[in-house]
Amino acid sequence: RGKECKEGWTGEMDFIDGVRISQEDMETELDAGKSVILVAVSSGNVIGSIKVEKAGKGVAEIGMFAVDPDMQSNGIGRALFDAAEEYAVEMLDAKKLEMMVLDNRKDIQEWYNSLGYHDTEETMPFPTGANVGKPKMD
Repeated sequence: RGKECKEGWTGEMDFIDGVRISQEDMETELDAGKSVILVAVSSGNVIGSIKVEKAGKGVAEIGMFAVDPDMQSNGIGRALFDAAEEYAVEMLDAKKLEMMVLDNRKDIQEWYNSLGYHDTEETMPFPTGANVGKPKMD
């Protein structure tokens, strides 16, 4: 999370406290070779990123999706998401793409729906012991 993440329609500071992933955990994950991070760069600055991870045979998970709040609503998120889908299909042979979204983030869910994704109604508890921040509400 950059800048305080309070600005922008996708900020999650109202919902999650703490660090979502440490640099050490990110390096470990990337070194394992199961995940890649695609980045959008403008004028030498990272302005967005998205993680693509092989989650099983024919399945990829998309996550850790972020765009600089000052750069949102300019098509960067859509371009990153399209690149993540393409990577998952071309490089990971994914037939199915999955992502996890906080259930109180209806705005984000609606955006994914507009891209052709649908809610499975499947839920799981927030992974509080996984070093990914702490929810501010149940």
